[in-house]
Amino acid sequence: MRRMFMFRLPNAFTICRCVLSLLVGYTIIVAPPAGAAPAMMFMPLLLFVGLAATDAVDGYLARKLDAVSELGALLDPIADKLLIAISLLCICYIQDWPALLTVSAGLIILRDSIITYLRFRPGRSLPVSQLAKAKTALEMVGVSGLLLVFVLARIGVTDGWSFVAMGFQLAVAAAAILSVWTCVQYLRIRFSG
Repeated sequence: MRRMFMFRLPNAFTICRCVLSLLVGYTIIVAPPAGAAPAMMFMPLLLFVGLAATDAVDGYLARKLDAVSELGALLDPIADKLLIAISLLCICYIQDWPALLTVSAGLIILRDSIITYLRFRPGRSLPVSQLAKAKTALEMVGVSGLLLVFVLARIGVTDGWSFVAMGFQLAVAAAAILSVWTCVQYLRIRFSG
């Protein structure tokens, strides 16, 4: 019985990350009104950073408990993709960002959808590459930064942050470039003889 629980714990953790990604999106869209307690204003950022930081926990648990599974290997990148996609869609929805961010978000979501589809199809497997891990890290930094700028603007701290916001938009744009690059790499792997 204990072995069964340990085997399922990492996957349950990953599924919780997927579900909580929806909560991140909700807190971005239904942000507390200006003037609410600052702690409440930071909720979208804190939830996002918390989920991003726990990305490695499910993998660690699976290895530590000797509970690595095909399902976990499939779900973990999906949890990351859901967190990023939901957050980017909501960020682009709530605020009028430059086209660079919107196009970057679209490329990231398109690439992630294609790769996820291919991972579910029979055929050559697509293990996560180091470049794809770097892309995910860049996305996490970029989205965290954009959420920070959004929250600070909501509490009235705007001086000097437009330059910083541009830096975080560029991080997301760089992640979009890596998204296209890794998509091409994965397609070559998948469809090479």
